[in-house]
Amino acid sequence: MAGTHWDESTYSKQDAADDLNCRPDFLIPIYPAYLGDEKTPGPLSPLVRVTKETPPTFIAVTHDDQLRGLNAALFSGHEFNQVVANSSVARPEVRRAW
Repeated sequence: MAGTHWDESTYSKQDAADDLNCRPDFLIPIYPAYLGDEKTPGPLSPLVRVTKETPPTFIAVTHDDQLRGLNAALFSGHEFNQVVANSSVARPEVRRAW
């Protein structure tokens, strides 16, 4: 998730624009892949770095995808890092007027 690595430089400074803060105001991964191993539940992927500077995050997954739901819960469970995160699970039997 590139949004969790906003402070890492991937190229040499080109101009003054490279000095600007590029931290996103929020993240909204919808049905995100690569939060963790795609076959085995467990820790978050090293590609997903959660710190106190991680932008507030809303994650949406479906109720029938237990693995992505677990990974979304692991992401949301990083409260010890003081990250604002929220997950939503869509269930077809529940009708919502969003």
